[in-house]
Amino acid sequence: RFALPAAPSVAAKHERRVVDLDAIRAAHAELARRHAFLLIEGAGGILVPIRAGYSMAELAAEFDTPLVVVTRASLGTINHTLLTLEAAERRGVEVRGLVLNGHHQVAAEIAADSRQVFSEALLRYGYPQAIVEIPELGDGALLPTVDFAPLLGNG
Repeated sequence: RFALPAAPSVAAKHERRVVDLDAIRAAHAELARRHAFLLIEGAGGILVPIRAGYSMAELAAEFDTPLVVVTRASLGTINHTLLTLEAAERRGVEVRGLVLNGHHQVAAEIAADSRQVFSEALLRYGYPQAIVEIPELGDGALLPTVDFAPLLGNG
């Protein structure tokens, strides 16, 4: 863990440390041994460097971990999401689906159009058409009931 909310390689450099990939691998192996299902949160995106020459994409590929891409309904999201899907495809990393996080009610039309573009993109890249939406929550608000089953697939 690092204090600076930045890419792992940047946060580690800030603290004059390096990310210990062997520690990550050991923790993953132990958790996978103890639990039937693991949810691994990435930091910053699929191409964010964890350390020199090793990104979140390499980590996902090494652990043979399918991705759930979390995106927000705002300007640039369609491009960002499509680039993420393309990067995953080029690296042979499976994408299970998308989570549209925190769309604003005033932007309902934009969110609907984004969903359509995302659905088409998921199909284009050969991924299931699994999209889950999480509405914007206020401070201290609890997550409403959300059906995450489409993202779980068969595994």
